[in-house]
Amino acid sequence: MEQIMERKIKNFCTAVILAAIVSVPVSAPNQARADDTPCGQIQTACGEAGFTRDVPGGKDLMTKCFNPILQGQTITGVKVDPDTVKKCKAQQNTKPSKKKRWG
Repeated sequence: MEQIMERKIKNFCTAVILAAIVSVPVSAPNQARADDTPCGQIQTACGEAGFTRDVPGGKDLMTKCFNPILQGQTITGVKVDPDTVKKCKAQQNTKPSKKKRWG
């Protein structure tokens, strides 16, 4: 009888742990994630218009929406304040270059 109770308790604990793990929200890998920075606001606007990250040949967020907006292009379905674009460009220009400089 004691072994049966122990087994039931173990099974219950295992079920609770698995339920907790499965219920943790996980964002999709290609879902656009952004923050409250000006560039993040542009990424959010692109994401709300259906653009996603890492979609070859599709509605790729960076190549088909974000970068063109920074270049002054208008993207159908994406509304971004021009001041936000200016602030994002300034933010991009203040980031350290990823290129390694020799010499």
